[in-house]
Amino acid sequence: MPARPIAAGQTQLGGADHGARAARARAGGLSRARGARRFRVPTQYDKEAGVLTITHIPEQDACQYAYFASYSYQRHQSMVADLQARDGVRLEMMGQTLDGHDLDVLIVGAPPPPPPPPPTCTMWHTVH
Repeated sequence: MPARPIAAGQTQLGGADHGARAARARAGGLSRARGARRFRVPTQYDKEAGVLTITHIPEQDACQYAYFASYSYQRHQSMVADLQARDGVRLEMMGQTLDGHDLDVLIVGAPPPPPPPPPTCTMWHTVH
């Protein structure tokens, strides 16, 4: 069953043109919950046409496909907390998503040094 998302060429498809494959699961099973049954299915990406093609014949009437396997929000928060605890990583908030979650930005590395002060010049002037 080929699935071709509309306007795939305008999306962020990561490694699609480097052989990445979509994830497939039974309906409701794409979360990373313990025991969720997921596996990769044949996927091709035509970069010029902007077409992502997922080819798979499901065993059940309902299944889900995702190019990126979904993370639960709790797993995302746990990952952000783990990364933020590392040396040289700090968290900044850009705002909120449409559903009210924090939009996180992890800054890796030391902050840039402050700019040097502007040069100063001392002048003496006498009038005759």
